[in-house]
Amino acid sequence: LSATVLIDATTGAWVRVDAQATYTVSGGSGGPLNGQFEVHALVAAAAEGAPQVVAPAEAVALPERHRYEVERKRLLDGLAAP
Repeated sequence: LSATVLIDATTGAWVRVDAQATYTVSGGSGGPLNGQFEVHALVAAAAEGAPQVVAPAEAVALPERHRYEVERKRLLDGLAAP
């Protein structure tokens, strides 16, 4: 994995990411499977008149799975060691 991430020093938000990765995993047929991917992303202001992505009005958020570790920490509030 090789990556470069540009972060805004004022906000801490990422502004640009360039990443490349190469990997090998065992294949179902016994042989290795090789793969690679690249990700290039840039945060920029939308141009006026550019299409906007908006969730449909009838969209409903899906429930999250129960996170036991987070709940344990919240309920114990530091009373017990992990």
